[in-house]
Amino acid sequence: MSTPLSLLAEWTGPLRELLITGHAVDLDFLERHCLPRARSLGARVTVLTGHGAAQHEPGDVRFAGRAYQHGHAVGAGAFLPRLAVLLGEDRVWVAVGSGDPTLPGWQGGGLWLAVRGSLDDGPVALADLGTWLADLGQALTLPSWLADTLDEIAIAMVPASTREAGLRFLGNLDRPLLAQLPAGPTRVLGLAAPAADPAAVRALTEHLQPREVRTAPAGATLIEWQATNGRWTALAGGHLSESGLLRSVADGGDCVLAGLHPRAEPVLPEDATTVAPEGNGDPLPPKTVVAQDTKGPRLLGAFREDDTTVVEFLVPRGTHGVIVETLTDNGWLAAHRVPAAELYVDGPVRARIPAEEPGVALRVSALVDERRTASAGVHVIDLTACASRAEQVSSQGLAHWGLSDRPAAELLADPARLARFTDTLGKFTADQLPFRPDWAAFAGFTHSVLGAPLAERVLPGAVSVLPEPRPTAWSVGELAEQGHGGGLLIPEQDRDKVRGHTRRWLAAITADSPLPVRMLITCLYLDLIAAGVWGHDDDWRSGLGELAQALCPTETEQKALPDQAQARLSTLLAACLALLLQDADLQGGSAADRTARHAWERCYEWAAFGRPELVEPLLPDFRRFEGRTTTVTEVEQVLELAENSVDEPSAAVQEDLRERGFEIDRLDGAWVVTGECRRPLREAARMITDFAAVSKQGGTAVVVSNRRTMALLLWSGRSLAFTEGKPPTWRSYQLSGLSTPHSLIGGSEGVPSTKDIRKLLPLPDSVRELAERCGVDLPSLISRDLVGR
Repeated sequence: MSTPLSLLAEWTGPLRELLITGHAVDLDFLERHCLPRARSLGARVTVLTGHGAAQHEPGDVRFAGRAYQHGHAVGAGAFLPRLAVLLGEDRVWVAVGSGDPTLPGWQGGGLWLAVRGSLDDGPVALADLGTWLADLGQALTLPSWLADTLDEIAIAMVPASTREAGLRFLGNLDRPLLAQLPAGPTRVLGLAAPAADPAAVRALTEHLQPREVRTAPAGATLIEWQATNGRWTALAGGHLSESGLLRSVADGGDCVLAGLHPRAEPVLPEDATTVAPEGNGDPLPPKTVVAQDTKGPRLLGAFREDDTTVVEFLVPRGTHGVIVETLTDNGWLAAHRVPAAELYVDGPVRARIPAEEPGVALRVSALVDERRTASAGVHVIDLTACASRAEQVSSQGLAHWGLSDRPAAELLADPARLARFTDTLGKFTADQLPFRPDWAAFAGFTHSVLGAPLAERVLPGAVSVLPEPRPTAWSVGELAEQGHGGGLLIPEQDRDKVRGHTRRWLAAITADSPLPVRMLITCLYLDLIAAGVWGHDDDWRSGLGELAQALCPTETEQKALPDQAQARLSTLLAACLALLLQDADLQGGSAADRTARHAWERCYEWAAFGRPELVEPLLPDFRRFEGRTTTVTEVEQVLELAENSVDEPSAAVQEDLRERGFEIDRLDGAWVVTGECRRPLREAARMITDFAAVSKQGGTAVVVSNRRTMALLLWSGRSLAFTEGKPPTWRSYQLSGLSTPHSLIGGSEGVPSTKDIRKLLPLPDSVRELAERCGVDLPSLISRDLVGR
């Protein structure tokens, strides 16, 4: 059986529209199960539901208004159509059934009828549905912009030519549903429902005139009958209620939509209970009818327009004290009062209030019988952000090149696909980030550029998937399993070619490359390192260092990067740095040391924004023999070090010294380092060079001592002075443009000669001036008995 989720999982290629309707709704459920896939395909997602039937908390909804649009349909009766429409460039798929867009409604064993048709030639049922959608805005009160959306979908979904296929869609906008069913006599009437209106069952029985009635307990409603010729017909989406079966919307009935489906076999099981049509008892448990509340305000929806927010709602005439409330951390708070003059209109009130940010939850409250009553909540919609991205996906993203429908591991393991991917990097274009720092927009942009499976490698868990209550044939887990998957195996004979691909990646990636692409290439590079593509060689280091530095966002990207995206980018940077720091020393002189140091100096400020809880999903979840991967602990240590380095740029230098057994203090403006070392002067020359490299001051001072002797160095610009041991004297130097204290003193040649040698005290003028530039209180430092030993 095809359901809305299984249809969405099967869809390939650009998707223009996804329309979802139902009575109740759980937007949090849709955001987890449905939204990522739909938006990655480029769809404008529209959700239309009944008023006051939400099964989510407004504060739990993250993307409403910013990645999809939601509004309420209001009429005299309940809004009960359970429908999903998937509209593409050349085809349309439809599902009509018994489940609301909630976890139990879409995963609880409901009954669904699916129709797949081409826009060139399709079943006449699609024309039925298009007509019903076009008429819906006249029969019910809808948000004006959602009525326009339904009109657009209604026109676009009707095939150019239609054919009879037996299947028809029936609505009750102007005629009761029962009046549209073929009259009896029939052989068998089959009924299944958790509960039913006895009056509706009697009327249905009288209309179809069955010889026998079969019933079965079920969580969803099913009506089917067998004609005298032996053919069966099932009615999907029907309702066994007086207001849904016997009345039209025009007469105040519930709004329903059903699919009439001829079948060769019945749907009800063979062991269904048989009862006499004229029996005294009701064949199904009686249904409790809940009256619609029409006294209070009923909110249709809200959207952002220029510098205002348009709020559309219904209130009875004479209502007063109407207030628009917004949801804050402290609950619902009154934000805007609607002038009484705006309430005296025929139809919905269209109020303009000062602009609220897209995604903000709001509701309308009013005084009803002198008691304040609130409507259901909606979220402010950004119509531009929610628009279809199908055109962008088809022409700009990896989907255009047929590379967006497989997980990262499958891409890397397929030589032909990997070669096409490498060729594509230099060909496809994509816009830069959405200008506003909006997480939904960033996630949608990433999905549109990369496609859902590859976007999951870059933004793992950006929209998480709920565990299923039980296995089903149309498992939503199919979507969840499109991550970066199990262990990647690259045959040894293919490794040279794969390394060649990575060199081309590095050449293709520039600051102009879309940020999601740079993030993806970095993730793939980490996967290849873990897969052992470089064997025991360290040749991967330079490439990873380049990619880490390329990840640092440009000034324009910084303005557009939402906090959630920044956290993931920064965590990925920290993972790169952690791997580069394996077997490397930030203060060392080897090639690995220099690569790690250059990447650290460029990236640590960005890595500081990473989050520990995001580390594990970003790391490769496998490691082959000869492969390398970092650990969660190592990345967390980098995050801590980077954060400390932002507050204190020398944190990495201090961390390195502590690992070497030194104790560090900050006294009178100088770094005071104590520990076991053979030559304090040489150590001090190296340390002052390292401290100065990250210092934002005009100069640096370092004191290094062991149990026997000490050395004090002052360095600012090209001026260097130091004193060591006994007799205490100052030796001063003027460095060349390329020299450092480490290069001058740290070599094996020893201390170079100088003519500028002065006694320790009184302080020479040149030394006093140098100390001032270094920010050191030299007299106080000397008085501590640290100098002259």
